[in-house]
Amino acid sequence: LPIFKMGAGGPIGHGKQYMPWIHINDMVNAIYFLLTTPTLSGPFNITAPYPVHNDQFTAILGDVLNRPSFIRTPAFVIKTILGESAALVLGGQQAIPKRLEEAGFEFEFIELKIALEDLLVAKEN
Repeated sequence: LPIFKMGAGGPIGHGKQYMPWIHINDMVNAIYFLLTTPTLSGPFNITAPYPVHNDQFTAILGDVLNRPSFIRTPAFVIKTILGESAALVLGGQQAIPKRLEEAGFEFEFIELKIALEDLLVAKEN
């Protein structure tokens, strides 16, 4: 976040990797929902229903912060810094909360821009 606030943020690698995201309120509410619904068991994806590509995430974050977000970090830099763990950042994952939604959980924040505005803009005012 500090890098983006300085106007030096941007996509990682090619930027087409999916990034699951979730607002903290939805995460807490989903965990509470799962803990208090005894008929549910097994694994659940706790992510917002609409993952975005890394380049979409960075563009929206830059827009919310009113900062440029076009400085791309090349994949080789991430690989140098993270080694084998770079695959987690550069590969991405298109996780969706299908079981959670089928169980009746309702998200408060399904759009990334609205979630980031709630978390970042409201906190600065």
